[in-house]
Amino acid sequence: VHGDFSHMAATKTLVLLLTQEGGSLVQQKNTKKLNDWLDVKHMAYEAVDGADAANKDLRAQLWGVSGARGYPQLFKKDGESYTFVGDFDAVLEIVECETWDTVFADCQRK
Repeated sequence: VHGDFSHMAATKTLVLLLTQEGGSLVQQKNTKKLNDWLDVKHMAYEAVDGADAANKDLRAQLWGVSGARGYPQLFKKDGESYTFVGDFDAVLEIVECETWDTVFADCQRK
């Protein structure tokens, strides 16, 4: 789907749940790739380190929304509510299907 989505208000913030400590090599590579996509697309996002004890409650909330544990995971934040966008594989599909601009039309850019 292509088109002009400039009329849509970009009110949501992306939240990237990741781990800065440990994690498998695959998790680390997938997180870096997701970070790179967000930067290349000039998306504004908050990185949340799920391994940080200070983020334990938020991590639990996000895992509750996604229904899965693990890293990385991408969410849309609207006020205090979160919507699960997907894990690495789901975001990869968005990139490969060229639906990024449609999926993230309501999200803030930097």
